[in-house]
Amino acid sequence: KELTPLPPAKVDHPIGMPSVVVTSVTEVDHAMLVSYEKKGVEVLQVTTDPDDPQHVEHVVFTHKNHTDEYDVTPGMKGHEARKLRKELKHMSHKGQVFLYEEDSNITYRMKVIDPNKNTYNDVEVNELEIEAIVWRNQHDKKDKKKSVKG
Repeated sequence: KELTPLPPAKVDHPIGMPSVVVTSVTEVDHAMLVSYEKKGVEVLQVTTDPDDPQHVEHVVFTHKNHTDEYDVTPGMKGHEARKLRKELKHMSHKGQVFLYEEDSNITYRMKVIDPNKNTYNDVEVNELEIEAIVWRNQHDKKDKKKSVKG
């Protein structure tokens, strides 16, 4: 009830952790990014699938008071998240760093200081702060690919 939607905007790059096939959104695509704010502070972003604008591709939680099912919150350091989720790995992609677990829909986008840096070791990632919690339905995409290949 306290969330106020901001006007939707076209997306020209992935916001969450990239899937195996990364594509850019072009002018003909219909992916939409809708941000919601609470008391003037953005709390979440919802992005639709460019192939199916009615289908949510991912949700990004940015508010510091959001807690996921593992008790991880934005603002937490990488090592704190890894204490709660022992299997977290990290990857760097296009100036962003993510903590993720292979079979999980939840990943963590880290706040990087130098977006031009391409590689990070575990010690560096452990000291980065979680900027956002990203939910992406990876399993749904895998199921769609299987049904198409049939």
